[in-house]
Amino acid sequence: MRGTNQIYQNNFLFDLNKNNNRLVELQQQVGTGKIAQRPSDAPTIVARSLTFSVQLNQTDMNDQNINSGIGWLDASDNAIQTVNSMLIHIQEKVTQALNGTYNDADIQAIGTDIAKMTQQIINTMNTNVGDRFLFAGTRDSLPPFDSNGVYAGDQGKIYMPVQGGVVNPADPVNVSGTDVMGPLQFTTINVNGNNVSVDSSLQGDGKTPQTLYLLNKLSQLMINNPGQFKNPATAENSWLRNNAVNITQAAMGITKNCLAEIGAIGDAYRMSLKMNYNTNMVIQQQDSLNSDVDASQAIIYLKSVETTYQASMAVGARLMPNSLVDYLK
Repeated sequence: MRGTNQIYQNNFLFDLNKNNNRLVELQQQVGTGKIAQRPSDAPTIVARSLTFSVQLNQTDMNDQNINSGIGWLDASDNAIQTVNSMLIHIQEKVTQALNGTYNDADIQAIGTDIAKMTQQIINTMNTNVGDRFLFAGTRDSLPPFDSNGVYAGDQGKIYMPVQGGVVNPADPVNVSGTDVMGPLQFTTINVNGNNVSVDSSLQGDGKTPQTLYLLNKLSQLMINNPGQFKNPATAENSWLRNNAVNITQAAMGITKNCLAEIGAIGDAYRMSLKMNYNTNMVIQQQDSLNSDVDASQAIIYLKSVETTYQASMAVGARLMPNSLVDYLK
């Protein structure tokens, strides 16, 4: 059946418009690198891409939590290392005071040095990261220790979700003040694995952790009554003199255990960071395979469609009726 010129012209315009739309679509794909520009272009691809996007957001959040946990652990490790160094200096001072050659003034001077270093330990235990105090447990908005070493924190643990909101109760990012300084009440101190009984008058006040409590008692004895430190007449003073070195060794044993715990948890968090990075890379690869265009193939196809479009324009020039502009040339 013979068609009219109008039919040919309408068919040409329809095909030309279709080619133009395809050309625009390919230009957008090459420009953005994505197969779909809107959900209606490829609903299945877009739906999968949204799923991948949610998963990537979760891995990014996990990454932030892990890095925050590692930062907290590293800051705690540095603070406890500082405390441990001061305990070593205190032990050296105590050893000097026990050699029997120092007079009362010398003992008092050593006691003053121990009191100052004890205060430095308290200041270090009040270390904060941002607006949170490292050793306050879950009461981390305020300093955990006052100037006398009284503990105002708790024994609560802080956890960071590292796998899609999952919390591992074995891997808290914090240690409390009593974890580092010892319990508030005690009947023995652990010295190199051996429990040493503590005199009943020195078993804690329920407010000050073991290390700070005993160091305060020791320095006060040396400052206020150096003669009693050298030649104690009471059970309390005798225990303090005889166990002066044990007090520092027990304190260092506690801090070393904390450092070992923090190191193990830090290793676990760093392993989680590596695993999270690998998971993120896999998701990105799957998302790319799902939604990204093959650039070289898309460019070749774009050139082919451009050629087709130009050919359509050339054919259309013969089909379309002449206009007034054509006669004015």
